[in-house]
Amino acid sequence: MSKDKTAAFRERARCVLCQGASFDVLWEGRFCDEPVRSWMRASRYTGGIEHALGEETFTRVQCRDCGLSFHRRILDDEWMRTLYTEWISSAQVDAFEADRRATQPEAAAFIGGAQRVKHLLRLQHLSGGNRQLKLLDFGCGDGRFLGLAAAFGFKAFGVDFSASRQARAQRSGISIASSLDELGSGDDYDCVTLFEVLEHVAAPREILGALYARMRPGATLLIEVPDCRGIQVPKSSAEFDAVQPLEHINHFTAETLVRFCRDAGFVSVPRVPAHVTTQLLAIVKTELSRFVRPSTTSQYFRRA
Repeated sequence: MSKDKTAAFRERARCVLCQGASFDVLWEGRFCDEPVRSWMRASRYTGGIEHALGEETFTRVQCRDCGLSFHRRILDDEWMRTLYTEWISSAQVDAFEADRRATQPEAAAFIGGAQRVKHLLRLQHLSGGNRQLKLLDFGCGDGRFLGLAAAFGFKAFGVDFSASRQARAQRSGISIASSLDELGSGDDYDCVTLFEVLEHVAAPREILGALYARMRPGATLLIEVPDCRGIQVPKSSAEFDAVQPLEHINHFTAETLVRFCRDAGFVSVPRVPAHVTTQLLAIVKTELSRFVRPSTTSQYFRRA
């Protein structure tokens, strides 16, 4: 895409959950306004992104019928590809992750790894027990979760349409597809995972429908999305990251996520306990927290 061109946007006239057409405006502005410009720069996008966005505007709305919030004005298909191939390049990912590591506690990577192991233990429990399970990680990024799943005996497959993330996965010896079509036909996946995916896609209903068709009856779905509860106009970089107008175009709460998946044919299932620790006190705390745990946007579902 030429750096001299201005990005093209399109408008979503219907709610991406219930198809309603009545909205309240929560937040609107221009990409070049502060503090949006500074928050965008912190994402380390490469290429001529600021020139391409120019004085383009964004509008975040909330559906009056179902309560889901989302951005009405989003990049068109061509410019969405530019976002995920040119603006989000390997250099951008490296710089962004380096900044994040510098600001996170030293134990963050270990905690994140332990959480991924817990997910695999729960998926194994919910999806069938003592047999090799077929897992699809949709929007798998550079394939780290796939590698861990394979090490735990899953037959793991991944899809990610970002060329830069596909390249990073291949450097680690992990092969991933760029679309569901590349995986061929089949409706026998035992579990499907979507980690921070649905907030990025223009048509999340269609994505869930396509995944539903590839899952066996009773298969497990795990979804994680940013929790946008209580955010209207963002007041911090963390809130901005959750409702970012270029990438995070759909904004979920625990309640709207459950409704979204229910409407797609999935049934919510409880989060079963899983422990990855040598500390007895940590196990006790985890078990006690199960009785006071607030609803979250990291949830498990079963295909009807």
